[in-house]
Order: sequence, then structure tokens, then C-alpha cells
Amino acid sequence: MSCLGKRKITVISLAFAALISGAGSIYWLLIPEDKPPAPALFPVKSIKYMASRNFSRLSMDEKQKYLEQFGGPGKGFKAFRKASLTECEKQALRKNISPVMQKIMRERLKDFFKLSKTARKKRIKEIAARINERRRERESNELRSSKSRERWHGDPAKRIKRRMEEFDSATRAQFMEFRKLLRAEMQKQKHR
Repeated sequence: MSCLGKRKITVISLAFAALISGAGSIYWLLIPEDKPPAPALFPVKSIKYMASRNFSRLSMDEKQKYLEQFGGPGKGFKAFRKASLTECEKQALRKNISPVMQKIMRERLKDFFKLSKTARKKRIKEIAARINERRRERESNELRSSKSRERWHGDPAKRIKRRMEEFDSATRAQFMEFRKLLRAEMQKQKHR
């Protein structure tokens, strides 16, 4: 190959590299990366983000870490109510977080049943107390009518049944046992 042929190839290669580099820079400037909002600071924006395509593209671990930043289910539910999602956004949110919530629940159930019997009783008492406290708050809040609750969360029995169908048999058995223990403790606390 002649010296002139090598030069043409070099010039064309450099021009192509410059074109690609320029296009990448323009893309980066015009379409900035959508950084997720911090759940603790922007819970409502975070709920909308979790219903987005960007959230659906995250790995399971990234989704789980993001969800754990809410600091508990109560805070997530409050933000969910305030987010005013469309029906499509609600469906996308359920689709995006359902597998993550199942994973978290499986892990928590396994951890719970690894505890000693005494530690399990203590943990059940703590969970039951939190649930009962949230229920009392809800009952005292007139905005949380049964129609509102059903609109946001659907029929509780159907929701639990749907959740149960998504579990493998071992997790389902653990969940049923956990639920039985929790209900018994909640009844004890209610009558105190």
C-alpha cells in the first residue's frame, strides 16, 4: 500500500473517531442520565421513579437497595398515596417492585425462622405492635376510608392470595406459619 493510501485510511479513521466522539458528547449533553431521587428526601418523586422504565432496567440488587432506602413500609405507603399515580403508572410500579418485594420477603422469612423460639416471639411482638399502631393511626385519620384503602391497595384478601400464589411452596409454608403467629400476637395485644 502506498504512503498516500495509508494517509487516506488514517484521515478517514480520525474523522470517524471525531464524529463518534462528537455525537457521544452531544448525546451526553442533551440527554443527561436520569439520576434517581433519594427516597428519604423525595419519597413522592421516588415512587414515580420506581414506576419508570429507568427503574425497571436496574438489576434486582440495585432495586432492592433503592427500596431499602425508604426506611420502612409505612413511609413507602404514605409516599405512594401522595404520588397520585395513573393506573398505568400503578401497574408499572407493581410490575417493577413485585419481584423485589418477594425477594425481600423470602429473605426476611428465612431470617425469622432461623431465630431461636424466644427471639421469634420477641420479633413477632415488635411487628404486631407496629402493625397495630399503624392501624390505630389509619382509623383515626378520616382520609383513610375503606373506599380509599381499597382504591390504593385493592382487596386485602385478594392481595394476600395473589402474593401467596407467587411464592414457592417452602416460602408459602413459612409465610402461613408467620401469619398465624402474627395474628395470634395481634389479638393478644388488641385485648390488653
